[in-house]
Amino acid sequence: MKLFLLASLAFLASSSPIPSGGPQSLYSCTVKTQEQADALLHFDVFNHRFGPNAVVDVRTRSATEAAKLKSLLSCTLKNADIYKVPEDLGDANAIQRAAAVDPFFSDYQRYSTIISKLVSWNATYSNVLTYVPSIAVSHQGRNVPAIIITDKSVPSSAKKTIWWNGMMHAREWISPATVMWIANNLLTGSSSDATIASWLKQFQFVITPMNNPDGYEYTFTTDRMWRKNLRDNGDGTLGVDLNRNWDDGHWGQYGTTTTTSDETYCGPSPFSEPETIGTANFISTFPNLYSGIDFHSYSELVLRSWGWTNNDSPNEAILKQLGDGIVSAIYGVHQEQYTSEKAAALYLASGVSDDWMSTKLGMAGFTIELRDTGNYGFQLPNSFIAPVGEEIWGGIKFYIDFLVKNPNIPPQYPTTKKTTTTTVKAATSTTAAVKTTTVATTCAHSKCVSGVALRSSCDACVGKIIAQDSYCGSTSWDSVCVGEVKSICGITC
Repeated sequence: MKLFLLASLAFLASSSPIPSGGPQSLYSCTVKTQEQADALLHFDVFNHRFGPNAVVDVRTRSATEAAKLKSLLSCTLKNADIYKVPEDLGDANAIQRAAAVDPFFSDYQRYSTIISKLVSWNATYSNVLTYVPSIAVSHQGRNVPAIIITDKSVPSSAKKTIWWNGMMHAREWISPATVMWIANNLLTGSSSDATIASWLKQFQFVITPMNNPDGYEYTFTTDRMWRKNLRDNGDGTLGVDLNRNWDDGHWGQYGTTTTTSDETYCGPSPFSEPETIGTANFISTFPNLYSGIDFHSYSELVLRSWGWTNNDSPNEAILKQLGDGIVSAIYGVHQEQYTSEKAAALYLASGVSDDWMSTKLGMAGFTIELRDTGNYGFQLPNSFIAPVGEEIWGGIKFYIDFLVKNPNIPPQYPTTKKTTTTTVKAATSTTAAVKTTTVATTCAHSKCVSGVALRSSCDACVGKIIAQDSYCGSTSWDSVCVGEVKSICGITC
């Protein structure tokens, strides 16, 4: 108890990094209509649920923004100062349990400490772990690391690949902590647990624990509530929402904006960000890609794809069974009630990782929104690292066992698209990329930039391309469509 109290006092004494401009507030608001939900895209919505009939947590940065919010929705003040660290009322024994597992888990760790732990694991568990120091380099020069955990005596071609991703959104500290907890359980059990040893012969677990290293460090040094990466947008604003930047075939269409200052800014083009394109290229190299989970917070949800449409995926029945089972297994650990639902249940979103892995790679894609439901929100105390890790490990054990027993979940591609060898690359000039997407035109965006599907009537060249390649007008204006500007229209971009 004494250890817990000292740790709690340390948590209370620490102050969250606060940006200039004074206190910022959090409001609880009731959404009644789709129009209200759409308007929220220009606010910072903390929790996942913000469709019609949802109650949402919304951040305001000024009295003016608060007045604007309250003119749109019925809201009550929930927290007058979101940067004030809440009192830790968690499990009194949890920090001790975490430290018993590994002192690493007794607190949220900085980027460099996480890297050091991966390096240490590589030395200790070299028989089952491969450390990849960099699959991408961020805007500020930080490496995005990955590890692969598997039985190296079994050829990769004989195993299915599972991908787990963490910390796409910088302020969601519980995400990398939980992904590292899962990895630690696999590693420590690899030689002592027959079930885990069996899993490692059947799967290779590809783990990317922190996809947004710049943003993550920024939450420790400058702004605890920062969400995006740290791209310089060339207009005085910073950041792209990495989980709206994936080329899932519907980039820029739903649940996102093209306003650079918004929290859900999708970037100038799909895969414009080094963190997303680097991760996508890395994951795409693995054989037998089967399933994946992207870990976020908060809301306590197990979300199955798709998120860009209310239509069921071809695998809705079996994915629902899997999602419901994960929820039950999580509940069985600490009686914490998560909810299993389609990602699009309350609001459509596109350009997200789980839909990318589903629609582009044919994987059974999930997102898990971790604790809590808003009492602490993103400032979940370190006393929750162990309980969340323990309950999610319970869900993961069910998840892996389900995949073992159901080895033939079919791919869930929504459409058939001609193959291309074109590689999408991150924009080399931030300012130029932003200007390209904001050129005044009757088309949704320049025909020389990948993005949402264009209408044939918006431009003569676009009309010619769509007449020969209907995908460009019905699904997405991808890199192939951009190439056809030259090959069909004779125009050099």
